[in-house]
Amino acid sequence: MTENKFTRFTKERVSQLRVHLRYLDAWLLLHKKATLASELSNLDLMDQWLIQNRLPWSDENAVKAALALEDTLSWHTPPAKPAEVLHPLSDGSSQLPLNTTAEVLHKSTILQVKDWEKRKRAVSQPVRKLGSFSSKF
Repeated sequence: MTENKFTRFTKERVSQLRVHLRYLDAWLLLHKKATLASELSNLDLMDQWLIQNRLPWSDENAVKAALALEDTLSWHTPPAKPAEVLHPLSDGSSQLPLNTTAEVLHKSTILQVKDWEKRKRAVSQPVRKLGSFSSKF
């Protein structure tokens, strides 16, 4: 019978360490735009590094271990947002990008501005009309 490499990680121990790993994932996503793959091999490498450096498991030490072992850990990169696809309009002009400037809007055709405004409203949060109240009296 072969011995499992990760038998020293009990279910309780893994659940305790996952608290630190959730913090680590949030930190890495903020600073590195990637998260650790949820594998026991990553947990084992980090645990060995912390033991070797005589550091206890904590949020800060998990970040130190991940940065030190950056080349050896398995990573998960979130998929990139798809690029905006601009189609031609009925008058032959192309759609305006959603992040266009006011200067470009002033130089655009009426059809382009109306199309841009319609698409911008669809993706942005609704805004109260000017002069309206948020509650009834």
